Amino acid sequence: MTTPGTDLFAPEIAALLATTDPGAQPRCRVFPGYPSQVAHARRFVRRALAADGVAEDAALLTSELAANAIQHTATGHGGTFNIIICRRPETVRIAVIDQGSPSVPSLIPAGRLNASGRGLALVEALARQWGHQVTRHGRAVWFELECQ
Repeated sequence: MTTPGTDLFAPEIAALLATTDPGAQPRCRVFPGYPSQVAHARRFVRRALAADGVAEDAALLTSELAANAIQHTATGHGGTFNIIICRRPETVRIAVIDQGSPSVPSLIPAGRLNASGRGLALVEALARQWGHQVTRHGRAVWFELECQ
């Protein structure tokens, strides 16, 4: 049995969705690759997780990953990005799926005066775990938070 909509994603993303709490339906949404859409992505996550006690951290980290997708991948050149929220009994995992880039997401030391380079550092600091994987059409960057 497959989760509705999983055929749109690479097998790795379908596996991510398959590990969702059986009683919860994954939440998925597609956003145009414009900077103005980052605020819409934050609201989507806040609404979806309002009852889980992690909505603000999840919205912040999603915002960082969505901004990275727009700035550093083909998503920002007329593409789209997807957000998938997967609830589990004690955690929530959120994936931001972009349209790919030749480089991989990596932590870089942020200087005191650098205006950028802090997004993945926030993810590293707040998330229980995070990672990335290649998909059929780009890359998924995901993080996991413990529900409170």
